Amino acid sequence: HVDKHGQEISIGSQVQIPSMPNWLIHDLPSEDVTALRMVEGAIMTVVELDDHGYVWFGNGSKDSRWFCLRSEEIIVVGQ
Repeated sequence: HVDKHGQEISIGSQVQIPSMPNWLIHDLPSEDVTALRMVEGAIMTVVELDDHGYVWFGNGSKDSRWFCLRSEEIIVVGQ
């Protein structure tokens, strides 16, 4: 898994989410879209990397997955 600049992504990496891709939000209820848009530009911690190339983020509760993005849609800012 590498980010949009070719930097390695690992579990625990701190990454920035520039914007929510349309593929993720286009069919969601408006309250879910609003919640996801609130993390645009935010720094989040990677909680899981799956075998399909997706990077998962949590919602703050331990071991909880909230949403995923493709690795090329994020930017690593710290390990």
